[in-house]
Amino acid sequence: MRYSRVRYMAAAALTAALTAAAAFVRVPFWPSYITMQTLAVLLGGLALGPLWGAAAQGLYVLLGLVGLPVFASGVAGFAAVFTPTFGFLLSFPIAAAVCGAIARGRKSAKRRALAVCAGTLVIYAVGLPYLAFAARVWLGSDVPALTLLAGNFFAYLPGDALKCACAVALARLCEKALQK
Repeated sequence: MRYSRVRYMAAAALTAALTAAAAFVRVPFWPSYITMQTLAVLLGGLALGPLWGAAAQGLYVLLGLVGLPVFASGVAGFAAVFTPTFGFLLSFPIAAAVCGAIARGRKSAKRRALAVCAGTLVIYAVGLPYLAFAARVWLGSDVPALTLLAGNFFAYLPGDALKCACAVALARLCEKALQK
């Protein structure tokens, strides 16, 4: 069954709103919060597919850049570009698209698990280099690569694994809701 474009637009808007809300479900951590945003990104990619999942996350980032206070850092507007964690936000549309593209077609649990792992890797692949760049250029701190990985990748992996498992478990429910 083909879904209407209006239904997908509404679902994308709701996913952007879910991502904004998930920014404020957070655990204090250094250098940034642990939030539920990546769950919303991955779930959006799985449930909406690559196009609408990316559109939802693009809308989320755009809302923050035009000044709505939707980012976990609390910074809104163009100033958010100069925060060390903005690279992770930039990765959200790409991660949702990758996740949706891999999961497209066969909707097995293994395929979804592969998709969310790939989406998570995209988030790190874009976010970590941006974090290193921002630390060096804007904060004047030359962070060694191992320190960057230890503090910003390995420390977050257990929580990300849990969010990946939740996204895989919830994806089928979201897809069923879209079919109604």
